[in-house]
Amino acid sequence: MPGWREKINATIEPLDAYLDDRLLIVSGLYLLSFLILDVPPWKACVVVLAIYGCLILQIARRAITALSILLFAAAMAKWTDIAGINEVATAAHQALQKLAQ
Repeated sequence: MPGWREKINATIEPLDAYLDDRLLIVSGLYLLSFLILDVPPWKACVVVLAIYGCLILQIARRAITALSILLFAAAMAKWTDIAGINEVATAAHQALQKLAQ
């Protein structure tokens, strides 16, 4: 009679491709970055699900992974306010709004 560990492994094994560590880490980085950058949660979830789908289908995996690292670095720069980046971002946002009018 198999033990509880064997039962859990037998249940999870078919889902192993969907629960890969790399997929979950990259998707988590995107979600965390978007939330730090003040993207509405529902929009962040939609984009993360699309990214997760691309990673499962192996569409542009390297580019998506590299972009997640850059996006997370930008989110950390905003969160820690390194070198007054928030003021620069506010000025750029106001300039773009003025340009759009």
